[in-house]
Parts: sequence; structure tokens; C-alpha cells
Amino acid sequence: MSKLLYPLSYVTSAEQVTLKFRLQLTTSGSAPDFQVPAGSIASATGAGSGVYTITLQEKYPVFLGGRGEYWAATNTAFYKVNIAGPSAYVASTGVLTFTLVTDANGDGTYAAADGVENDWIWLELTFAKVSTAAPSGAIPA
Repeated sequence: MSKLLYPLSYVTSAEQVTLKFRLQLTTSGSAPDFQVPAGSIASATGAGSGVYTITLQEKYPVFLGGRGEYWAATNTAFYKVNIAGPSAYVASTGVLTFTLVTDANGDGTYAAADGVENDWIWLELTFAKVSTAAPSGAIPA
């Protein structure tokens, strides 16, 4: 008989939700103006220097992880989407912050920078609907 590692199947659990959507950037330093699919998020704000915040339609107690991709309309710059781990999400407000970074000099040194008009950011974010669905534990030595 095998031992269950978790009380629920977290791969298919109804207690876990993954959001997948994209945002289209507008002028540098301002909020994204379009989202696909419509209604994916409640709002978006551009704070300048590549920092963006999004407010989700629903608040989730635990941010399990996420990733983002930058889709450039032209190949003038290469950007990465940086989500600073669990601290990037505030459960009480449903707000996630991410930063666009680019290697403007081509020397491997990335710095925060605003995105380019009409480029898209794709985000895939996974949350637990209840905090008991995402227990943390030490890794055995």
C-alpha cells in the first residue's frame, strides 16, 4: 500500500485555481489597456520603471507560483517578466505586482524598464482557494 503524500490530489483539486491571461501595454509607465480574455482581472496599474500591479477579480489566500512572458511586436528589446515570489501577491487585497526587466546593453545585466506600446504580457498564476490546501513543510535532510 502506498502512502498518500497529501490529503487531496493537488494536481486536479478544486481547491486550486490557475489563471491564464494576457495584458496589452499602452504608453510607457501607464496601465495596460486590454486583456484577453475579457474580465480576467479587475484592474491594472503601471507605476513606471517597469513595475505593474494587477488586481484579481477574486482574492485567494495563497499564491503558489506563477510565470510570465513578454510578447514583443518588434524585436527591438528583449524583456523578462519578474514575479518576486510569494511576496509579490497580497492576499488581503488580491493584488499581484510584477516587474519588466531588460538587458538594454546586451551584457547580461538586467534592469527594470517600461514595456513597449502594444506589446503583450502573458501571465499564468496558480493559487490555492483555501490556506489548508497548501501546507508548507520542511524538506527532509
